[in-house]
Amino acid sequence: MWSFGIYDTITGQPLADVFPSDGRWRRAISDGSGSHTFRVGDAGRGFPASTWRDLMQPNARTLAVRWAGAVVYAGMILDSAYNRTSGTLTVNHTDIRALFSQRLTFGVSTYGGGNLTVSNRSAAGAVRAILDRAVNSWGSTWRLPFDLPADSSGSLSFTWHNYEWSTIEDLLRQVEALGYQVDLQPYLDANGWLRWQTRVGAPLTGAQFEFPLTVDHPIVSNLTVRTDGAKQLSGCFYMGKGTEADMRFGEAGFVSGPTIPVRDAARSAKDVSDGDRLNSMAMTDLVEHRSPIVQWDFSLVATQDDSGNELLDIAALQPGARIRLENYGDPFLADGATNHLVLGLSGDMSRTVEPEVQPIG
Repeated sequence: MWSFGIYDTITGQPLADVFPSDGRWRRAISDGSGSHTFRVGDAGRGFPASTWRDLMQPNARTLAVRWAGAVVYAGMILDSAYNRTSGTLTVNHTDIRALFSQRLTFGVSTYGGGNLTVSNRSAAGAVRAILDRAVNSWGSTWRLPFDLPADSSGSLSFTWHNYEWSTIEDLLRQVEALGYQVDLQPYLDANGWLRWQTRVGAPLTGAQFEFPLTVDHPIVSNLTVRTDGAKQLSGCFYMGKGTEADMRFGEAGFVSGPTIPVRDAARSAKDVSDGDRLNSMAMTDLVEHRSPIVQWDFSLVATQDDSGNELLDIAALQPGARIRLENYGDPFLADGATNHLVLGLSGDMSRTVEPEVQPIG
């Protein structure tokens, strides 16, 4: 059920279906990468040498991994390595958002227009303004096939100056630091062109899945539950702009949780000057880390019923999906159901995938 295609990064135009012999990929909120290998001389699956070179142009081309025709992951090609002895071509690729770690709010010759102000917008409205600057402001090679979120009013205001040399990724992470999740979900439009839908949530939403653990042939396998207190906090500070006695800071404490020795932490956010925002960042961080992190790691196997129908829609396991695991009679785990938010998904060429999840109430 897996298939693979190469698309033009700027326009999303489909260029060719391809057939890797091996590969892995990982897609997560604000992150993702992968690598695939092709046997360039395989009969019936090869291209002329010039076509191979064109399809694997770094940055200009994007590889999409599809399940039953729907895109699960799309990675912008970064590099390739051809081995003449084995006749293989290996390409490495990364989530499109990695481009924003380099892209500024302005380009060469447009420094003077690089300031960006967002006033009284919702989180979606703020992200829309940031991405509109990122892909629509300065010319055709800035373009990317993005669906921007709807604009709306709210409580968020920001001012970014060109002399701060902030990247688009810096700006998105300032929104995320207030407790929001920003996801660029790849998909194919009605004409088969690759696009990215921008989703903003606190948290994101998605499809619902329910899997029993104690059945004869479970979809869930290799379950491990880890409880980690290494990042647990009792309080949190965020250090903002300024130095010494003039440094701005935010703080958060007195959030209910387990009784532990004091584990206050100080974080750095030197690009933020607003005290209320620093307080909000500190509270968001504290709430996330007040209790030990309980990490559920498991695999999902895309099995079929006796008629050959798929029992797991891998394409719907996007960040924001919910997984409910039901357990009874385990010698360690408590009886009952646990609910999990999907943060990411990884896989290879097999029918097994590994979700990255966060327990939720």
